[in-house]
Amino acid sequence: MWDGQKKERFREALCWVYPNSLELEMFLVDKDICRSIEEITAETTLRGKTFQLIQWAERQGSLENLFEAFCDKNAGNPVVQTLKEELTAEPSNTPASENNNENTENYRKSILMVAANPRGTRPLRLQEEERKIKERLRLAGYGQIPINSVVATRPIDIQQALLDFQPQIVHFSGHGASEEGLVFENANGEVQFISSQALGNLFKLFSEQVECVVLNACYSQHQAAIIAQHIDCVIGMKEAIGDRAAIEFSVGFYTAIGSGASIEFAYNLACNTIQLEGISEESTPGLFKKEEYNQPVQESEPGERPTTRDSSESQNSNSRQFQSTATETALRSFEFETATVEIKAAFFGKNIQIHRRRQQAQGFSEPLGNNIELEMVYISSGTFLMGAPESEEESQDDERPQHQVSVPAFFLGKYPVTQAQWRAVANLPKCERDLKPNPSGFSGDNRPVEKVSWWDAVEFCQRLSQHTGRDYRLPSEAEWEYACRAGTQTPFYFGETITTDLANYDGNEVYGRGKKGEHRKQTTDVGSFPANGFGLFDMHGNVWEWCADDWHNNYKGAPTNGSAWIDLKNRTKTPKLLRGGSWLNVPHGCRSAIRDWRRPASLSDGFRVACASARTL
Repeated sequence: MWDGQKKERFREALCWVYPNSLELEMFLVDKDICRSIEEITAETTLRGKTFQLIQWAERQGSLENLFEAFCDKNAGNPVVQTLKEELTAEPSNTPASENNNENTENYRKSILMVAANPRGTRPLRLQEEERKIKERLRLAGYGQIPINSVVATRPIDIQQALLDFQPQIVHFSGHGASEEGLVFENANGEVQFISSQALGNLFKLFSEQVECVVLNACYSQHQAAIIAQHIDCVIGMKEAIGDRAAIEFSVGFYTAIGSGASIEFAYNLACNTIQLEGISEESTPGLFKKEEYNQPVQESEPGERPTTRDSSESQNSNSRQFQSTATETALRSFEFETATVEIKAAFFGKNIQIHRRRQQAQGFSEPLGNNIELEMVYISSGTFLMGAPESEEESQDDERPQHQVSVPAFFLGKYPVTQAQWRAVANLPKCERDLKPNPSGFSGDNRPVEKVSWWDAVEFCQRLSQHTGRDYRLPSEAEWEYACRAGTQTPFYFGETITTDLANYDGNEVYGRGKKGEHRKQTTDVGSFPANGFGLFDMHGNVWEWCADDWHNNYKGAPTNGSAWIDLKNRTKTPKLLRGGSWLNVPHGCRSAIRDWRRPASLSDGFRVACASARTL
């Protein structure tokens, strides 16, 4: 009885009857199925809980009992009773009546919607996307198209879903990161990227079944191009795509599919749907065809075009060429000055020499209006040793144990958010909370804001994301330290000590073999001192910076993949993480490894934004 499609219909009914986790749990407790939903699953979304609940019941051999309990509890609900009749009915041997429309077979294309939203990534609005698609199909009279949804948190889930539902169209909604891959979750609940080649090999196995793959995630054309070597039609996003554009594209695409249109026509109509809604992102989706994409694609470095084995053929076919995140976001090189300190013994004490040099990095600028820009720096992926060794002077226990962390590529603000940037974003439409126009004690357009709560910083990122279509957020603690160190393991990215010629902190105190210096007793304009090796400024001192993570007393059990460490059970009350030190701190409080915390409503800190190559639905 319980094939994949029926299980999905049951799951949808559970979500419809019990629209929140509390009501679902009350049903389970009332029917003695369990004492708490947490006994069954640690999922936090209703979609995830119902999916895991049905899987659990099937493993227990009690799925039929669960369904009967659900129907009994809702005996007076006509929708539930209709569902019961449909799912318990004997299969008919009568052949389906023929439809006069010559494209009738398109009506019956099975669609699999795969959603991935691992811990540490921003919540996705997947239910809204699915609801709007189904509503439009129902209003258009195309409700007979089977749409199955799974929360494919782990790579193995998408394999299982392809086997269970045998779809002709596979739709992925979630996070993408250009050549890094699509974002799923590993067995430990951490972010795991599925590489482009692995996805290509997966769909190669199902190439006789799957006709079309839609990757509704930012910068997913890299994966689309490789999957298109095996699947007839693949749609991927050339760059970041905003929430509205992504949802309107999906609705337009599946409405056309429901009418019996071809994949190519549905793609073109979906792009036009974006345009009709007044959204200037109709050129973001790209269509890749197997017939045009029969050459294997090689991986490329940021800023370079991938090439086929026949480079001359690639040059003659623009449809086969695509660019990495770096090119799609119009990365440009910029020069900056960095410095290192060298301590030399001298006749009278010690001599600190500062060696300055010029370097280059890549980034892009986000226009905010009125000639105000937000500059973002490309941080390449890598592995580093996070935390401080016990031998590091004035290090603390909360900076240990040291552990290896692998950080995917991302973008980080060149500077802490300035007062001018804050005002520009504070004037954008409100998402969840009001923002004060000038949360600063020291005035100056180019000085950092320093009286911002964690909630204010999150609201800033939400408004910026809504305005730009990019996924702006606070950096994780691991991302922050990785970016701060820029390949160094010394207490500061300048070296073994620091001077007030290189950063803004309380120079009345000395670190290591350093010297006393100036105490400015206020913030300074961002960029007043040399950058680190990645081209980031003011990572030591000036203003404490919020991170996405909740506070933990040490690194035992910390993620090792660069994601934020979050307390899902007590998110609103848990203290939040701060990094970097400030103008008020002594030098040891500005080290690369220094950690601090405050309550999320505290109004005494600043922040800088991060941007992953991913979309939030």
